[in-house]
Amino acid sequence: MKLHLLRFNQFLEEAKGIKNDEKEKIKFYLNKIAIQKAFSLEECKEFKRLAEKVKKGLSEKQKGDFDWITPGLLSFALSLVVDELSPLSR
Repeated sequence: MKLHLLRFNQFLEEAKGIKNDEKEKIKFYLNKIAIQKAFSLEECKEFKRLAEKVKKGLSEKQKGDFDWITPGLLSFALSLVVDELSPLSR
């Protein structure tokens, strides 16, 4: 997961058209993933929306690589939501 986070950060810095407040929000979400802190469903949706915005700001070659990294991060974030909702985690 660490490599995914590092690579996503590289994409974030290289992407065009991302506002500073959006970058900060993405970094907040990446930090939550790094420390395995649960997301709310709304946070998952916002992270996905922001990730799509990052993708739009990348070159075509980068978009291909981005498509390998991002689903893993999104899946991990969503798994934390599902784990919180699971009756087994209570």
